[in-house]
This record gives sequence, C-alpha cells and structure tokens, in this order.
Amino acid sequence: MIATPHTSILAGSPAANGLPTVSQPQPFALERGFFADTMEPVTTPKLAPYLLVRDARGLAKFLEEGIGAKAGFQELTDDGKINHLELLVADSLVMIADAPSSRPSFPAMLHLYVPDADAAYRRAIEAGAESVREPSDASDGRRGGVRDRWGNEWWFTRRAK
Repeated sequence: MIATPHTSILAGSPAANGLPTVSQPQPFALERGFFADTMEPVTTPKLAPYLLVRDARGLAKFLEEGIGAKAGFQELTDDGKINHLELLVADSLVMIADAPSSRPSFPAMLHLYVPDADAAYRRAIEAGAESVREPSDASDGRRGGVRDRWGNEWWFTRRAK
C-alpha cells in the first residue's frame, strides 16, 4: 500500500460555488445538542459514509468538481487503485475505495446543507450527475437532488431563511 496525506485527485479544483466552505471540524458540544433547534447539524458529525465503488478515481473527481470536496489522506494499492481515500465535504468526511472483485459496489443517499441549493445542484449536473429532482421550495427550505454515475443520490438543501 502507498499512503499519501492531503493529495488531491484533481489539480486546480474549481471554487465551491454554491457549496459550504471547508472549515476546521468543531469539537462535539454536548451542551448545545447535535441538532439545536433545526435539523442542520451544529457540530461535526461523528459518522462518515464509506462509498465502495468501481472507479473510485472517477468518483473522487466528481466529488471534487461536482460537490466541492477536498481530497485528503489516500492509500493506493500496488496497482494504483484507491484502497482508501478521505474527502472533506464541508465539515464532514466521505471515504471511498475501489471495490475489490470479491465485494459489490452499492449506492448511498447523501444529504448536504448548502448556502445555495440551486447553485449546488447546477454544479453537480455540470460535473456529470443526472437530475433526480430540480430544486424547489419546501416548508423547511429549498432542496433538489442528483444521481451520480455510481448510483449515489446527493440532496442539497438550503435552510429556510
């Protein structure tokens, strides 16, 4: 295995248009509660999704271009496949790997709070995702969703103002 910290899959990733900025994780604050008075987390989540896919390099490229992720630690197999890659999405960690031949890949549904659901949706579409639902207003904000070519659904919500 070859481990490299803080290695981007893409050189010169575009700015996070419509997406939350990457920030340092905040310590877990029991006195504030995890969700406060809204559904949006107020502290760094302690659970990180792990996506096992065919073509993890392609998914990493989509996550950087379409979701605004920043690649961090990665571990490659001797033949150059991704054994483990950590990507920072806003204040959360998404981990991905190439599925070994003995394991199937499987899709996930992921939800991301953003300052601009329409911009986040457009950015993901421009990066190759297909529409699941165009952004629309709901009682708690504005949301829309896309599906990446690996079968994962990404939902973007801007909280109601």
